[in-house]
Amino acid sequence: MRKTDLPEVYDNLPVAVCIIDQERRILYANRAFSELIGVLNKNAGEERFGDTFGCIHALEDPQGCGVGDRCAECPVSLAVEDTFATGKENRDVEQRFSLERDGVRRDATVLASTTIVRIDNMDALLLCLQDITGRRNEEARCRAFYKNSAIGFYRTTPAGEIVQANPALVRMLGYDSFEQLAERNLSSEGFAPDYPRTEFAERLEREGTISGFESSWTLADGSRKWLQENAWLTRDADGRPLYYDGTVEDVTRLIETQDRYRRLYEDQQIITDIARILAGAHVENADVQFARVLETVGEYLGVDRVHIVPLSGENAPEYRIREWCASGISPWSDDNRSQVVDQCSWLMDRFDQEEPVQIPDITALPPGAASQLQTYLPHDARSLIYLPFPKNDNDLAGCLHCEVVREPREWIPR
Repeated sequence: MRKTDLPEVYDNLPVAVCIIDQERRILYANRAFSELIGVLNKNAGEERFGDTFGCIHALEDPQGCGVGDRCAECPVSLAVEDTFATGKENRDVEQRFSLERDGVRRDATVLASTTIVRIDNMDALLLCLQDITGRRNEEARCRAFYKNSAIGFYRTTPAGEIVQANPALVRMLGYDSFEQLAERNLSSEGFAPDYPRTEFAERLEREGTISGFESSWTLADGSRKWLQENAWLTRDADGRPLYYDGTVEDVTRLIETQDRYRRLYEDQQIITDIARILAGAHVENADVQFARVLETVGEYLGVDRVHIVPLSGENAPEYRIREWCASGISPWSDDNRSQVVDQCSWLMDRFDQEEPVQIPDITALPPGAASQLQTYLPHDARSLIYLPFPKNDNDLAGCLHCEVVREPREWIPR
């Protein structure tokens, strides 16, 4: 090949190409090289590669490229030396250069390849440069997002090995480090006991993706958390499952809020049903209707006793107290429950706000409720909940009075 043939061969190549001699002087540079460095090289044979490229370390030494202290650490410089010394080519040597031109400094990352070519009966070096600055910058942004995101990211193998997990997922699952998390093998101990990993793997390999899947995961301390998962299957070149990749979001508060509103809605529906029954309490089958409602309420709330208690007074409804007891629980032996409610001014004030009143621990009744406490204690009540129901727009017909005997509990999360 002759030097005069080079433009025709190289100018239309999509990668930056230059040919340098053993002194690193540029004998030729194609159009893509000029675009990469931002200037047309008009001094072929005079300037060294690093000087023309704008490498700040080449500019630190008067002798230019390949002589400065940092040149001994430069992978591209070392690849050039190696190819000239051994004749062996080097491929995809990556280096991040700090470049300066006209007082403007920028960073550029390139992949360099070197090989010997004969130019006018002289050994020269063909240096090809691929600018991957944009790719590396994008990868850096992706790594920063992966590291700092509030969303959990993971990669696992079909065998259950945890290959990757970002800091958000490590924290979400209650571990101190990825290494601690990676000690788990998901094939033997999955995160969601109610959703076996074998079922998850079969579905993922059958459908390819799983979106918006919610399940309760077991954390490092044994507690549970609701998480929403999106997963997709990565296969190898032969189509075999290689990785399960996915994202995880903590939806515990959302699930608990939805559950709370659902429960409140169901509570309200029950109260509405009771009010309807009370409105028609004069019918012949009232006792049957009351019994059905009380049993439904008791089982729904998980309590041991349920009473429908009418409020006393001149406008009190004309019906008697009804009671339901769970199996093995003794009923009240007296009928002073209306007075217990009527005499509690703090309870009536809460009723005026038309909200349920729950008392998880009966020994923590408000000040001034000592007499009420003495009334409840003989009946072994541990926790109480009162649900008022209206007679009309201005008056209360009574309340639903529920007791827990076996152990204290709280119905509605605070």
